[in-house]
Amino acid sequence: MNIALCISGYFTNKNNDNLLEYNHIYDYIINNIDKNKHKLDIFIHSFDIKSEHNIRKKYPECKKCIIEPQINFRNKLTPNNIIFEKTLDLNIFPYPITLNSQLSFMYSRKQSINMALEEQMEYNLIIWCRFDMCIRFKKPYNKCNPSKLILPNISEIEVNKLYIADWEHFHSGYSDHWFFSNPEIMKKIGNIYDELYNYYQVDSEFYKHAMSLTKKYNNNGFMANSHTIHEFYLNSHQIILSKIKILRFNGN
Repeated sequence: MNIALCISGYFTNKNNDNLLEYNHIYDYIINNIDKNKHKLDIFIHSFDIKSEHNIRKKYPECKKCIIEPQINFRNKLTPNNIIFEKTLDLNIFPYPITLNSQLSFMYSRKQSINMALEEQMEYNLIIWCRFDMCIRFKKPYNKCNPSKLILPNISEIEVNKLYIADWEHFHSGYSDHWFFSNPEIMKKIGNIYDELYNYYQVDSEFYKHAMSLTKKYNNNGFMANSHTIHEFYLNSHQIILSKIKILRFNGN
């Protein structure tokens, strides 16, 4: 099987964890793939210019790595996007950076996935994750950790399904810490970025969906919640629960 591992985001995180020394991606993904039976290529996209040396040091055999200056996504927002942003609850969403951070996160993820899709090599399986997976949420052993992934035996993976993480907040949507599936489905994961500009508009279908959840749960946290966006987007693209496999991992 030909496998692409796509990693995106910032190599530094809010907790200043030492990701250079942290080996979860190697221990539980890269090293879980038998290189005698399968081919693995790694693709990276990041806006973390300051960490470029560490990223390249950590992943020296990366097939393609793009590290570029942070794009100012505010310049891409339409007047309708700005109107939507002004509807956000400032106690939940840190205006004015909420839409910026969502767009940046999903753009970087799309770029990493597209690198694999644009290769002449045809991949059977594409895995996407963040640099800080597992370490981002330090959970007790018996608590579900959605940022943790231990890649299953390759022969047991159903590549016609989208694999996502189990977690405690399914009422707000799907965890977005990692995904893996076939190229067709993973292309759709990447393309969520392109839909955001349409979602972030008052009276859009996503806006109506988020408002219905707001009323149902008496909570204003759905309007720019990436988890809500992921579930809404996947359902609208016919990737429903029957096409999804949910994996649960506890602790760190």
